[in-house]
Amino acid sequence: MPLKLNPQNNAACGKGKTELRRRKRRIRKVYEIVFGFKIWVVCDPNSRLPIAMRFATIEVADINFAKEVIQQAITNMGEHSKITSIAMDRGFIDGTLVWWLKSKGITFYIPDKSNMDVYNDALSLINTGHLANRTRKRNVGYGKTKQWKRLLGGW
Repeated sequence: MPLKLNPQNNAACGKGKTELRRRKRRIRKVYEIVFGFKIWVVCDPNSRLPIAMRFATIEVADINFAKEVIQQAITNMGEHSKITSIAMDRGFIDGTLVWWLKSKGITFYIPDKSNMDVYNDALSLINTGHLANRTRKRNVGYGKTKQWKRLLGGW
């Protein structure tokens, strides 16, 4: 008999509360219940085959299983190959994880925002080079007063 998932019996799919703010004449607090799963995967970029993976419910933070999954990938590779670099998103920014990766000799790539200190540090290390910013257009106003405004920064 398949397991039925409903809000009252959510043990199988996980549950997380997220506080959202929406404007309807004023700021209101809205609570949203999220059901689902997360999966952490370390893949080989050439063959696109998974080397290690971990599966958990939605309320688990990204950083909780990062070290475990990377260690499992190192174990799975054994002496056949070595992980030299890894690309992650901003959810994995953590001092202990970064230090551990550096101690293992793994180069890590994590995108940063322009308001982070590491962004300015990286720019100060570059003597020559070209700094490129993304621009986008956004309309401001409606009807006859509608104007296009050019914005700098990420999407």
